[in-house]
Amino acid sequence: MSTSLRASSRLQLISTDDCFYLVPTSGNIDKVLEITKFDCQLQLVDRSKVSTINGERRDCQLLIGLIRLLGGPYLLVGTQYRLVGIINGHEMTNYDVIPFVKSTLHLTQSQ
Repeated sequence: MSTSLRASSRLQLISTDDCFYLVPTSGNIDKVLEITKFDCQLQLVDRSKVSTINGERRDCQLLIGLIRLLGGPYLLVGTQYRLVGIINGHEMTNYDVIPFVKSTLHLTQSQ
């Protein structure tokens, strides 16, 4: 992947109680991906909506996907450009698995 493509694909992940927001950190993009934690719905919203949102912020490189595990839904994001593999033609790097809900109350004692 070229350096210019990498520079334009950087994202900031904002996590609030209700939603995740994936915000491009470079380029002239006026839309942001909103992922609701309650029902995992995806929609594009205006960038101005997230400019005043307070939430946990972290840098990431790409959205890998959403998965459902015993603990509920999780967001998979790529966090680095160190190549560890290629999935469907896309460079795979380090990744994070981010829970939608930071709680273990739904688990039984054996889980």
